[in-house]
Amino acid sequence: MDQILYWNAVALESDRMAHTDTGGSRALAVVHLAMHDAIFSIFGAPHGTWLTAPPVAAPGAAPEAAIAVAAHTTLSALYPERITRFDKALREAGLRGPGTRRGGQQGQAVAHAILKARADDPVDPESGRDTPHHGSADAPTRFCNLMTREIAIVQGNDVEQNARLFALVNAALAGTVIRCGDDAACVGTTFRTIVGYYYAAADGFESLTDDLWAAGLRQDQAAGPRVP
Repeated sequence: MDQILYWNAVALESDRMAHTDTGGSRALAVVHLAMHDAIFSIFGAPHGTWLTAPPVAAPGAAPEAAIAVAAHTTLSALYPERITRFDKALREAGLRGPGTRRGGQQGQAVAHAILKARADDPVDPESGRDTPHHGSADAPTRFCNLMTREIAIVQGNDVEQNARLFALVNAALAGTVIRCGDDAACVGTTFRTIVGYYYAAADGFESLTDDLWAAGLRQDQAAGPRVP
C-alpha cells in the first residue's frame, strides 16, 4: 500500500465531510508536509526537509509507519471530531514488521513539529476561518489533489516520489489560495504554480506562493518525475 495515496484519500474525505472551518488547503498542506518530512527525515534526500531541523529518527525506524502516524497525528489535530475514523484508518493501514513502533514515534514527533511551525497561520477575523480556502466539492484544493492522484498513478510513482509530489502540490496550493480566496477561477493559476514548482523552472511562478509555505520546497530543490 502507498501510504501517501492512502492518507491523501483520508484527508480529502475528511475535508469534504467536515465542510471545514480549518481551511482545506492549509489542512492538506500540513498533512503532506508532515508525511514528507517523516519519510525524508529517515531516508534523507538531496532536497532536504521542510523543517529546518526535523526530529532525528531512531535506527531502523520504518518509513511506512512514520508516514502513517504523521498523517494520523496531524489529521487528528485538524479534525478532532473525526479521530475515531482516523484511528480506524490507522488500524487498516497495514503497518507491521520491524521498526514499526520506532517509525510511528518518528512520525508523531515530525507531525507535532509541523503543527507547531504552522500554528500562527493567518485567520480571517470575520469568519474565524484560516485564510486558505475551506473545502467544497469543486474547490481548487480538492480538484488539484484529485488531478495529482491521477498523475501519480499513471506515472507509477513510488512512495518517495509521491511524498515529494504531494508536498509540493499542497504547499503551492496553500500559498496560492490565500491570494485567490474562494474564486474557482484560481484553479488554473494554482495548477500553473504547481507545474512551475514541479518542473523546477525559474519562470516566476514561485512569486505566487507564500514564503512560509514554500520554505524548504524551493524550485531549485524540486525533484521527482516530470508532469507529462
